Amino acid sequence: DREWPGVKALALFGHETLQVFVLHLELLYGGVLWPSTPLAAWVGRLGFGGTTLVLGLMLPPLFAAAWLWHKVKLRAPREATLLLVFVSTWFLLEYFTRPW
Repeated sequence: DREWPGVKALALFGHETLQVFVLHLELLYGGVLWPSTPLAAWVGRLGFGGTTLVLGLMLPPLFAAAWLWHKVKLRAPREATLLLVFVSTWFLLEYFTRPW
């Protein structure tokens, strides 16, 4: 039984949906972890081709982050949980103490 190309990558994105979603928001819009994004100068200026290019450039880092996080969770689940608690606490601390 052969799988279609890209099925494993799509399954990995499915398993790590929240992480991919949050990371893509941080990359596109900046936010709590960093105030601005390198794409800020291009807001509202990209057409279909530029948007497709940005999507193509974002997919490999998103896939790499999902793959790395998935491997960390499989190899060291306790440490992954501790890291998640630490990053969540840092995120909330930054969110509530930053002067918006």
